[in-house]
Amino acid sequence: MFKKQNAFTLIELMVTLVVAAVVIGVAIPSFTTQILNNRSVAAGEDFVAALNFAKSEAIHRAGVRVSLCASSDGATCGSTDWRDGFIAVVDYAAAEVTPAPALTDASHAASTILRVWKKLNNQSVVTVTQGGSASFIRFNHEGTLARVTNNPVIINAHLSNCTNNAKRTITVGIGGVISVAKVACP
Repeated sequence: MFKKQNAFTLIELMVTLVVAAVVIGVAIPSFTTQILNNRSVAAGEDFVAALNFAKSEAIHRAGVRVSLCASSDGATCGSTDWRDGFIAVVDYAAAEVTPAPALTDASHAASTILRVWKKLNNQSVVTVTQGGSASFIRFNHEGTLARVTNNPVIINAHLSNCTNNAKRTITVGIGGVISVAKVACP
């Protein structure tokens, strides 16, 4: 008698491979878009975390200001491009209306840098405004914005080519309240 064999035929195997290829071909672009959107959301959430950190440090360190500023080298507040990275520093400015201090002079030791955030994704699009373009955000010991201007800080962060509501608009009110809005990507 003949034994029954349990195996795939060549045709069954080819049909299975074609179906798998179609499914993978459809799924990979969708996964790529999802990863891009997740990175876009993460860019905005990094700013929220940095703002909350700077605000809490300003409250904790009564009597001094803490600034969050754009930094290309992780040691000075000289950059105007927030995509280069940013740092939280104890701010020894003499008044709330002067620009954030450079950390290169002798009065600012390395210990004044509280935290460093590294360069953002190359596809990042970041704008920080406070009545005009802003290179720093300063909190005073009460956790409110220093009176550099009487405008709130507005941060828009997303990755180019993101989709849906992956863009974040972060608003820091004059009273220090931080709010986040999900916004449709451009």
